[in-house]
Amino acid sequence: GPGDWVVYEGHGETVVVCRQADGSVSAFHNVCQHRGARITPEAGCGAKRFTCPWHGWVYGTAGDLLGVPDRGDFDPSQLEGLRAPEVAAEEWGGWVWIFLAGPEAAPTLESWLGEVGPELAAYRMEDMAMEVIPPQPLIIRRDEPGAQWSVRSAAETECEPIAAES
Repeated sequence: GPGDWVVYEGHGETVVVCRQADGSVSAFHNVCQHRGARITPEAGCGAKRFTCPWHGWVYGTAGDLLGVPDRGDFDPSQLEGLRAPEVAAEEWGGWVWIFLAGPEAAPTLESWLGEVGPELAAYRMEDMAMEVIPPQPLIIRRDEPGAQWSVRSAAETECEPIAAES
């Protein structure tokens, strides 16, 4: 829903991707423009704004700077138009695609996908659902005659006992 966000970490970058009130997604580099701290450490739901934990700078869900404590300590020209650097974000095929260099540098997603787009579209990924299967508890046992320590899943389907070599 609106204000739900994830934090993507990859390629040496950390990016906040947030659902907007109109249903679109926006993304921005997860870096406070004051001292470079991460604006938010993890994913969550229903954000109205993000507050940097270091000095309390406040950002909107699209990365725009909304509030600065002690604003009078800064020259207004330093704060004008300031925001967390924008990342291009677009939904297609049930996925959110991001382009780290920003919207001005990003080609259209359709052109970037090129011939692969129609091939991927045939899978109708937007109609698929992801199922999260919790990991099975592991049981470590030594009850097999002649076996070394073994690791088995609760369903006993992953590993078999390892016979001791003499």
